[in-house]
Amino acid sequence: MERFCFCFFLTLFILVGGPRHGWAANQDDLLEPCPQADKYRLQRSFYFSSLKEVVRAPHSPEEVKARFAELVSGEKWQRQAAIASLALAGNVELFQQLLAAGDSDGMTTYASNYLRQDGNLCIDPRIEKAIIHHFHEPLFFRAFLSFFHKNLYASRAFFETLTPFDFDADDPDQYGRLVKALCATRLAGLEGPLLAIGMAALPHDTPVQKRVMPGVHQNIIGYFARQKIPAFFYFRAVLAMEPRSEEVVYFQTSYGQTRFAIYQALTHYDDEDSFAIFLEQLAELSRQPWGPFYTQDLTQLFTHLKGHSLFAEKKDGVIPLLTQVLTSPSVPGQSGYKTPRETAGEPELYDQQIRKQVYSLLAEIDSEAAGGLLLDELARLTQGWADDGNTPLMASLHQALVALSVETFIDIGRLVGIAGGLPGQAQRLRLAGIMSRHPHPQGFRFVMGQFERS
Repeated sequence: MERFCFCFFLTLFILVGGPRHGWAANQDDLLEPCPQADKYRLQRSFYFSSLKEVVRAPHSPEEVKARFAELVSGEKWQRQAAIASLALAGNVELFQQLLAAGDSDGMTTYASNYLRQDGNLCIDPRIEKAIIHHFHEPLFFRAFLSFFHKNLYASRAFFETLTPFDFDADDPDQYGRLVKALCATRLAGLEGPLLAIGMAALPHDTPVQKRVMPGVHQNIIGYFARQKIPAFFYFRAVLAMEPRSEEVVYFQTSYGQTRFAIYQALTHYDDEDSFAIFLEQLAELSRQPWGPFYTQDLTQLFTHLKGHSLFAEKKDGVIPLLTQVLTSPSVPGQSGYKTPRETAGEPELYDQQIRKQVYSLLAEIDSEAAGGLLLDELARLTQGWADDGNTPLMASLHQALVALSVETFIDIGRLVGIAGGLPGQAQRLRLAGIMSRHPHPQGFRFVMGQFERS
Protein backbone atom coordinates (compact mmCIF):
# COMPACT_ATOMS: atom_id res chain seq x y z
CA MET A 1 0.00 0.00 0.00
CA GLU A 2 2.83 2.41 0.90
CA ARG A 3 4.56 1.66 -2.39
CA PHE A 4 1.29 2.32 -4.30
CA CYS A 5 0.79 5.65 -2.53
CA PHE A 6 4.32 6.72 -3.26
CA CYS A 7 4.06 5.75 -6.95
CA PHE A 8 0.73 7.58 -7.26
CA PHE A 9 2.13 10.70 -5.61
CA LEU A 10 5.27 10.66 -7.72
CA THR A 11 3.35 10.20 -10.97
CA LEU A 12 0.97 13.01 -10.04
CA PHE A 13 3.91 15.24 -9.11
CA ILE A 14 5.63 14.72 -12.46
CA LEU A 15 2.43 15.23 -14.47
CA VAL A 16 1.14 18.25 -12.59
CA GLY A 17 4.32 20.22 -12.69
CA GLY A 18 7.29 19.06 -10.66
CA PRO A 19 9.97 20.27 -13.07
CA ARG A 20 8.12 23.50 -13.83
CA HIS A 21 7.58 24.68 -10.28
CA GLY A 22 10.76 24.94 -8.29
CA TRP A 23 12.50 21.80 -9.51
CA ALA A 24 14.90 23.21 -12.05
CA ALA A 25 18.10 24.70 -10.71
CA ASN A 26 18.33 28.46 -10.35
CA GLN A 27 19.61 30.01 -13.58
CA ASP A 28 22.56 31.44 -11.67
CA ASP A 29 23.51 27.93 -10.54
CA LEU A 30 23.37 26.19 -13.92
CA LEU A 31 26.23 23.80 -14.43
CA GLU A 32 28.82 24.19 -17.12
CA PRO A 33 27.56 21.58 -19.61
CA CYS A 34 30.98 20.31 -20.67
CA PRO A 35 33.67 20.85 -18.02
CA GLN A 36 37.33 19.95 -18.34
CA ALA A 37 38.64 16.61 -17.10
CA ASP A 38 40.63 16.57 -13.87
CA LYS A 39 44.40 16.85 -13.84
CA TYR A 40 44.88 13.08 -13.52
CA ARG A 41 42.94 12.22 -16.65
CA LEU A 42 44.62 15.07 -18.49
CA GLN A 43 47.91 13.23 -18.03
CA ARG A 44 46.50 10.83 -20.66
CA SER A 45 48.36 7.77 -19.48
CA PHE A 46 47.78 4.53 -17.58
CA TYR A 47 49.62 1.35 -16.66
CA PHE A 48 48.76 -1.48 -19.07
CA SER A 49 49.28 -4.59 -16.95
CA SER A 50 49.18 -7.05 -19.89
CA LEU A 51 52.28 -5.41 -21.39
CA LYS A 52 53.68 -4.27 -18.03
CA GLU A 53 54.27 -0.80 -19.37
CA VAL A 54 52.71 2.66 -19.27
CA VAL A 55 50.53 3.56 -22.26
CA ARG A 56 50.46 7.26 -23.17
CA ALA A 57 48.68 9.37 -25.73
CA PRO A 58 50.84 10.21 -28.76
CA HIS A 59 52.38 13.71 -28.67
CA SER A 60 53.25 14.20 -32.33
CA PRO A 61 51.98 13.29 -35.84
CA GLU A 62 54.83 10.79 -36.08
CA GLU A 63 53.69 9.01 -32.91
CA VAL A 64 50.11 8.96 -34.17
CA LYS A 65 51.29 7.35 -37.41
CA ALA A 66 53.30 4.77 -35.43
CA ARG A 67 50.25 3.85 -33.32
CA PHE A 68 48.14 3.33 -36.46
CA ALA A 69 50.88 1.11 -37.87
CA GLU A 70 50.76 -1.04 -34.70
CA LEU A 71 47.05 -1.67 -35.32
CA VAL A 72 48.05 -3.72 -38.35
CA SER A 73 51.43 -5.17 -37.47
CA GLY A 74 51.29 -5.50 -33.69
CA GLU A 75 50.43 -8.52 -31.54
CA LYS A 76 47.09 -8.67 -29.73
CA TRP A 77 48.21 -6.75 -26.64
CA GLN A 78 50.24 -4.25 -28.66
CA ARG A 79 47.19 -3.58 -30.82
CA GLN A 80 45.04 -2.98 -27.73
CA ALA A 81 47.69 -0.67 -26.34
CA ALA A 82 47.75 1.27 -29.64
CA ILE A 83 43.95 1.63 -29.56
CA ALA A 84 44.07 2.81 -25.96
CA SER A 85 46.85 5.29 -26.77
CA LEU A 86 44.91 6.86 -29.65
CA ALA A 87 41.73 6.90 -27.54
CA LEU A 88 43.58 8.79 -24.79
CA ALA A 89 44.37 11.40 -27.46
CA GLY A 90 40.70 11.58 -28.54
CA ASN A 91 41.54 10.45 -32.08
CA VAL A 92 38.22 10.47 -34.00
CA GLU A 93 39.70 8.82 -37.11
CA LEU A 94 40.30 5.59 -35.20
CA PHE A 95 36.72 5.63 -33.89
CA GLN A 96 35.45 5.85 -37.45
CA GLN A 97 37.73 3.00 -38.56
CA LEU A 98 36.59 0.70 -35.73
CA LEU A 99 32.96 1.51 -36.49
CA ALA A 100 33.39 0.81 -40.21
CA ALA A 101 35.25 -2.45 -39.50
CA GLY A 102 32.62 -3.70 -37.04
CA ASP A 103 35.36 -4.17 -34.41
CA SER A 104 33.35 -4.35 -31.18
CA ASP A 105 36.29 -5.47 -29.01
CA GLY A 106 38.44 -2.64 -30.32
CA MET A 107 35.54 -0.21 -29.79
CA THR A 108 35.22 -1.33 -26.15
CA THR A 109 38.93 -0.66 -25.57
CA TYR A 110 38.63 2.70 -27.32
CA ALA A 111 35.51 3.75 -25.39
CA SER A 112 36.96 2.69 -22.02
CA ASN A 113 40.05 4.90 -22.50
CA TYR A 114 38.63 7.79 -24.52
CA LEU A 115 39.24 11.42 -23.60
CA ARG A 116 38.32 14.19 -25.99
CA GLN A 117 41.25 15.89 -27.72
CA ASP A 118 40.70 19.25 -25.98
CA GLY A 119 40.33 17.61 -22.55
CA ASN A 120 36.59 18.24 -22.44
CA LEU A 121 34.50 15.65 -20.59
CA CYS A 122 31.80 15.64 -23.27
CA ILE A 123 32.52 13.22 -26.08
CA ASP A 124 33.25 14.70 -29.52
CA PRO A 125 29.98 15.72 -31.26
CA ARG A 126 30.91 13.55 -34.25
CA ILE A 127 31.22 10.51 -31.99
CA GLU A 128 28.00 11.31 -30.15
CA LYS A 129 26.13 11.65 -33.47
CA ALA A 130 27.48 8.29 -34.67
CA ILE A 131 26.54 6.61 -31.39
CA ILE A 132 22.97 7.91 -31.70
CA HIS A 133 22.77 6.52 -35.23
CA HIS A 134 24.23 3.08 -34.41
CA PHE A 135 23.27 2.72 -30.74
CA HIS A 136 20.76 -0.10 -31.07
CA GLU A 137 23.01 -2.25 -33.25
CA PRO A 138 23.79 -5.33 -31.10
CA LEU A 139 27.42 -5.33 -32.24
CA PHE A 140 28.26 -2.02 -30.57
CA PHE A 141 25.55 -1.64 -27.92
CA ARG A 142 27.70 -2.57 -24.91
CA ALA A 143 30.83 -0.92 -26.29
CA PHE A 144 29.09 2.44 -26.70
CA LEU A 145 27.97 2.41 -23.05
CA SER A 146 31.65 2.19 -22.01
CA PHE A 147 32.14 5.79 -23.16
CA PHE A 148 30.02 7.00 -20.26
CA HIS A 149 31.90 5.51 -17.35
CA LYS A 150 34.10 8.62 -17.37
CA ASN A 151 32.68 10.92 -20.06
CA LEU A 152 29.49 12.93 -20.62
CA TYR A 153 27.02 13.38 -23.44
CA ALA A 154 25.67 16.79 -24.40
CA SER A 155 22.49 16.36 -26.46
CA ARG A 156 18.89 15.64 -25.61
CA ALA A 157 18.84 13.43 -28.71
CA PHE A 158 21.17 10.97 -26.98
CA PHE A 159 18.86 10.78 -23.95
CA GLU A 160 15.86 10.14 -26.17
CA THR A 161 17.79 7.46 -28.09
CA LEU A 162 18.36 5.47 -24.90
CA THR A 163 14.84 5.80 -23.48
CA PRO A 164 12.51 4.19 -22.74
CA PHE A 165 13.74 0.81 -21.55
CA ASP A 166 12.60 -1.77 -19.03
CA PHE A 167 14.35 -3.95 -16.49
CA ASP A 168 15.28 -7.27 -18.07
CA ALA A 169 15.67 -10.06 -15.51
CA ASP A 170 17.71 -12.02 -18.05
CA ASP A 171 20.28 -9.22 -18.34
CA PRO A 172 19.93 -7.12 -15.16
CA ASP A 173 23.38 -5.54 -15.34
CA GLN A 174 22.51 -3.96 -18.67
CA TYR A 175 19.79 -1.96 -16.90
CA GLY A 176 22.35 -0.51 -14.52
CA ARG A 177 24.70 0.38 -17.36
CA LEU A 178 21.91 2.15 -19.25
CA VAL A 179 20.94 4.25 -16.23
CA LYS A 180 24.59 5.14 -15.62
CA ALA A 181 24.89 6.34 -19.23
CA LEU A 182 21.64 8.33 -18.97
CA CYS A 183 22.92 10.15 -15.89
CA ALA A 184 26.32 10.95 -17.48
CA THR A 185 25.36 14.48 -18.46
CA ARG A 186 25.04 18.06 -17.23
CA LEU A 187 21.85 18.60 -19.26
CA ALA A 188 18.99 20.12 -17.27
CA GLY A 189 15.36 19.09 -17.55
CA LEU A 190 15.75 15.32 -17.34
CA GLU A 191 14.38 14.99 -13.80
CA GLY A 192 10.89 13.81 -14.82
CA PRO A 193 11.98 10.75 -16.84
CA LEU A 194 14.77 9.95 -14.36
CA LEU A 195 12.33 10.08 -11.46
CA ALA A 196 10.10 7.66 -13.32
CA ILE A 197 13.07 5.31 -13.72
CA GLY A 198 13.90 5.71 -10.03
CA MET A 199 10.30 4.90 -9.13
CA ALA A 200 10.42 1.74 -11.21
CA ALA A 201 13.68 0.75 -9.50
CA LEU A 202 12.28 1.00 -5.96
CA PRO A 203 11.29 -2.65 -5.49
CA HIS A 204 14.09 -4.69 -3.90
CA ASP A 205 12.17 -7.95 -3.72
CA THR A 206 14.69 -10.35 -5.25
CA PRO A 207 18.43 -10.89 -4.80
CA VAL A 208 18.99 -9.61 -8.36
CA GLN A 209 17.15 -6.37 -7.61
CA LYS A 210 19.06 -5.96 -4.36
CA ARG A 211 22.31 -6.29 -6.29
CA VAL A 212 21.49 -4.02 -9.26
CA MET A 213 19.12 -1.32 -7.99
CA PRO A 214 21.45 0.40 -5.48
CA GLY A 215 23.77 1.41 -8.34
CA VAL A 216 20.77 2.66 -10.33
CA HIS A 217 19.67 4.88 -7.45
CA GLN A 218 23.19 6.13 -6.80
CA ASN A 219 23.46 7.42 -10.38
CA ILE A 220 20.05 9.09 -10.32
CA ILE A 221 20.78 10.67 -6.94
CA GLY A 222 24.06 12.01 -8.34
CA TYR A 223 22.23 13.66 -11.24
CA PHE A 224 19.69 15.26 -8.90
CA ALA A 225 22.46 16.57 -6.67
CA ARG A 226 24.38 18.15 -9.57
CA GLN A 227 21.21 19.82 -10.80
CA LYS A 228 20.08 20.70 -7.25
CA ILE A 229 16.74 18.95 -7.79
CA PRO A 230 15.11 18.71 -4.31
CA ALA A 231 13.71 15.20 -4.71
CA PHE A 232 13.77 14.57 -0.97
CA PHE A 233 10.70 12.33 -0.95
CA TYR A 234 12.51 10.11 -3.47
CA PHE A 235 15.64 10.08 -1.29
CA ARG A 236 13.53 8.99 1.69
CA ALA A 237 11.81 6.29 -0.35
CA VAL A 238 15.16 4.86 -1.45
CA LEU A 239 16.44 4.87 2.14
CA ALA A 240 13.32 2.99 3.22
CA MET A 241 13.85 0.37 0.50
CA GLU A 242 17.52 -0.16 1.42
CA PRO A 243 17.43 -0.60 5.22
CA ARG A 244 20.34 -1.05 7.58
CA SER A 245 18.70 -4.27 8.76
CA GLU A 246 19.64 -6.14 5.55
CA GLU A 247 21.37 -9.36 6.61
CA VAL A 248 23.43 -10.15 3.48
CA VAL A 249 26.77 -8.37 3.79
CA TYR A 250 27.15 -7.73 0.05
CA PHE A 251 23.74 -6.04 -0.16
CA GLN A 252 24.32 -4.11 3.06
CA THR A 253 27.56 -2.74 1.61
CA SER A 254 25.72 -1.59 -1.52
CA TYR A 255 22.97 -0.02 0.58
CA GLY A 256 25.62 1.82 2.56
CA GLN A 257 27.02 3.30 -0.66
CA THR A 258 23.53 4.55 -1.52
CA ARG A 259 23.25 6.23 1.88
CA PHE A 260 26.65 7.85 1.38
CA ALA A 261 25.53 9.11 -2.05
CA ILE A 262 22.46 10.66 -0.41
CA TYR A 263 24.55 12.24 2.37
CA GLN A 264 26.81 13.79 -0.24
CA ALA A 265 23.84 14.93 -2.31
CA LEU A 266 22.24 16.67 0.68
CA THR A 267 25.22 19.02 1.00
CA HIS A 268 24.21 20.57 -2.35
CA TYR A 269 21.03 22.00 -0.82
CA ASP A 270 20.48 24.77 1.71
CA ASP A 271 16.93 24.15 2.99
CA GLU A 272 15.59 22.67 6.18
CA ASP A 273 14.09 19.57 4.55
CA SER A 274 17.50 18.41 3.33
CA PHE A 275 18.99 18.98 6.79
CA ALA A 276 16.06 17.10 8.33
CA ILE A 277 17.07 13.94 6.44
CA PHE A 278 20.44 14.04 8.22
CA LEU A 279 18.65 14.22 11.58
CA GLU A 280 16.30 11.39 10.59
CA GLN A 281 19.25 9.20 9.64
CA LEU A 282 21.15 10.07 12.81
CA ALA A 283 18.04 9.27 14.86
CA GLU A 284 17.82 5.87 13.16
CA LEU A 285 21.53 5.23 13.69
CA SER A 286 21.28 6.18 17.35
CA ARG A 287 18.92 3.25 17.86
CA GLN A 288 21.13 0.74 16.02
CA PRO A 289 23.48 -1.76 17.67
CA TRP A 290 27.12 -0.88 17.11
CA GLY A 291 28.64 -3.13 14.49
CA PRO A 292 30.99 -3.33 11.49
CA PHE A 293 28.94 -0.96 9.28
CA TYR A 294 28.08 1.49 12.05
CA THR A 295 31.41 3.28 12.27
CA GLN A 296 31.71 3.94 8.55
CA ASP A 297 28.07 5.04 8.34
CA LEU A 298 28.53 7.44 11.24
CA THR A 299 31.75 8.83 9.74
CA GLN A 300 30.07 9.56 6.41
CA LEU A 301 27.02 11.07 8.08
CA PHE A 302 29.07 13.37 10.35
CA THR A 303 31.38 14.44 7.52
CA HIS A 304 28.53 15.53 5.26
CA LEU A 305 26.36 16.84 8.09
CA LYS A 306 29.12 19.33 8.92
CA GLY A 307 29.25 20.30 5.24
CA HIS A 308 25.58 21.32 5.14
CA SER A 309 24.99 25.07 5.01
CA LEU A 310 22.53 24.92 7.94
CA PHE A 311 24.85 23.03 10.30
CA ALA A 312 26.05 26.16 12.14
CA GLU A 313 22.46 27.32 12.67
CA LYS A 314 20.92 23.94 13.56
CA LYS A 315 23.83 22.19 15.28
CA ASP A 316 22.36 22.23 18.81
CA GLY A 317 19.47 20.12 17.53
CA VAL A 318 21.98 17.33 16.90
CA ILE A 319 23.01 17.00 20.56
CA PRO A 320 20.01 14.97 21.84
CA LEU A 321 20.70 12.44 19.10
CA LEU A 322 24.39 12.31 20.00
CA THR A 323 23.38 11.73 23.61
CA GLN A 324 21.42 8.70 22.47
CA VAL A 325 24.36 7.44 20.38
CA LEU A 326 26.61 7.57 23.44
CA THR A 327 24.22 5.41 25.47
CA SER A 328 26.25 2.23 25.16
CA PRO A 329 25.99 -0.93 27.23
CA SER A 330 29.59 -0.71 28.38
CA VAL A 331 32.55 1.66 28.21
CA PRO A 332 36.24 1.33 29.13
CA GLY A 333 36.81 1.20 32.85
CA GLN A 334 33.38 -0.14 33.72
CA SER A 335 32.31 -3.70 34.42
CA GLY A 336 31.43 -5.60 31.29
CA TYR A 337 33.91 -3.84 29.04
CA LYS A 338 36.35 -6.07 27.18
CA THR A 339 39.18 -5.33 24.79
CA PRO A 340 38.48 -5.62 21.05
CA ARG A 341 40.58 -8.79 20.86
CA GLU A 342 38.33 -10.47 23.40
CA THR A 343 35.09 -9.40 21.72
CA ALA A 344 35.77 -9.69 17.99
CA GLY A 345 32.53 -9.12 16.13
CA GLU A 346 30.69 -7.74 19.18
CA PRO A 347 29.41 -4.17 19.56
CA GLU A 348 32.12 -3.33 22.13
CA LEU A 349 34.72 -3.70 19.37
CA TYR A 350 33.55 -0.40 17.88
CA ASP A 351 33.05 1.45 21.15
CA GLN A 352 36.11 3.68 21.03
CA GLN A 353 35.93 4.46 17.32
CA ILE A 354 32.35 5.66 17.60
CA ARG A 355 32.86 7.67 20.77
CA LYS A 356 35.88 9.46 19.29
CA GLN A 357 33.78 10.56 16.33
CA VAL A 358 31.05 11.89 18.61
CA TYR A 359 33.58 13.77 20.74
CA SER A 360 35.05 15.39 17.64
CA LEU A 361 31.63 16.50 16.39
CA LEU A 362 30.72 17.91 19.83
CA ALA A 363 33.91 19.96 19.75
CA GLU A 364 32.86 21.40 16.37
CA ILE A 365 29.36 22.15 17.66
CA ASP A 366 31.14 24.13 20.39
CA SER A 367 28.18 25.11 22.54
CA GLU A 368 27.23 24.96 26.20
CA ALA A 369 25.09 21.89 25.51
CA ALA A 370 28.01 20.20 23.69
CA GLY A 371 30.33 20.98 26.59
CA GLY A 372 27.80 19.55 29.02
CA LEU A 373 27.57 16.30 27.08
CA LEU A 374 31.36 16.02 27.01
CA LEU A 375 31.41 16.45 30.79
CA ASP A 376 28.74 13.75 31.09
CA GLU A 377 30.98 11.44 29.11
CA LEU A 378 34.01 12.40 31.20
CA ALA A 379 32.12 11.56 34.39
CA ARG A 380 31.05 8.23 32.93
CA LEU A 381 34.54 7.30 31.76
CA THR A 382 36.22 8.23 35.05
CA GLN A 383 33.73 6.38 37.25
CA GLY A 384 35.70 3.74 39.11
CA TRP A 385 38.83 4.31 36.99
CA ALA A 386 41.65 2.25 38.45
CA ASP A 387 44.66 3.68 36.58
CA ASP A 388 45.80 7.09 35.36
CA GLY A 389 43.33 7.11 32.49
CA ASN A 390 46.03 7.31 29.84
CA THR A 391 43.99 5.72 27.04
CA PRO A 392 43.35 6.84 23.44
CA LEU A 393 39.66 7.31 24.25
CA MET A 394 40.35 9.57 27.22
CA ALA A 395 42.91 11.49 25.17
CA SER A 396 40.28 12.10 22.48
CA LEU A 397 37.85 13.34 25.10
CA HIS A 398 40.46 15.72 26.50
CA GLN A 399 41.20 17.02 23.00
CA ALA A 400 37.51 17.71 22.43
CA LEU A 401 37.25 19.65 25.70
CA VAL A 402 40.38 21.63 24.89
CA ALA A 403 39.01 22.41 21.41
CA LEU A 404 35.96 24.18 22.85
CA SER A 405 36.35 27.93 22.42
CA VAL A 406 37.11 30.02 25.51
CA GLU A 407 33.73 31.76 25.05
CA THR A 408 31.85 28.48 25.49
CA PHE A 409 30.50 28.01 29.01
CA ILE A 410 31.92 25.03 30.87
CA ASP A 411 30.65 24.00 34.32
CA ILE A 412 34.03 24.35 36.02
CA GLY A 413 32.60 23.35 39.38
CA ARG A 414 31.53 20.03 37.94
CA LEU A 415 34.89 19.58 36.18
CA VAL A 416 36.68 20.22 39.47
CA GLY A 417 34.51 17.60 41.17
CA ILE A 418 35.36 15.02 38.50
CA ALA A 419 39.07 15.84 38.61
CA GLY A 420 39.20 15.73 42.39
CA GLY A 421 37.99 12.16 42.44
CA LEU A 422 40.71 10.84 40.14
CA PRO A 423 43.55 8.83 41.66
CA GLY A 424 46.24 9.82 39.14
CA GLN A 425 48.10 13.15 39.29
CA ALA A 426 48.71 13.22 35.53
CA GLN A 427 45.01 12.83 34.84
CA ARG A 428 44.13 15.69 37.20
CA LEU A 429 46.73 17.93 35.59
CA ARG A 430 45.24 17.33 32.16
CA LEU A 431 41.85 18.45 33.43
CA ALA A 432 43.52 21.41 35.15
CA GLY A 433 44.81 22.42 31.72
CA ILE A 434 41.22 22.50 30.47
CA MET A 435 40.18 24.63 33.45
CA SER A 436 42.91 27.15 32.73
CA ARG A 437 41.26 27.99 29.41
CA HIS A 438 37.96 28.87 31.14
CA PRO A 439 38.82 31.30 34.01
CA HIS A 440 36.86 30.57 37.16
CA PRO A 441 37.86 30.99 40.85
CA GLN A 442 37.05 27.38 41.69
CA GLY A 443 39.16 26.13 38.81
CA PHE A 444 42.01 28.47 39.79
CA ARG A 445 42.01 27.11 43.34
CA PHE A 446 42.08 23.53 42.00
CA VAL A 447 45.04 24.32 39.71
CA MET A 448 46.93 25.93 42.58
CA GLY A 449 46.23 22.88 44.71
CA GLN A 450 47.90 20.65 42.09
CA PHE A 451 51.03 22.81 42.21
CA GLU A 452 51.10 22.48 46.00
CA ARG A 453 50.86 18.68 45.70
CA SER A 454 53.71 18.51 43.23
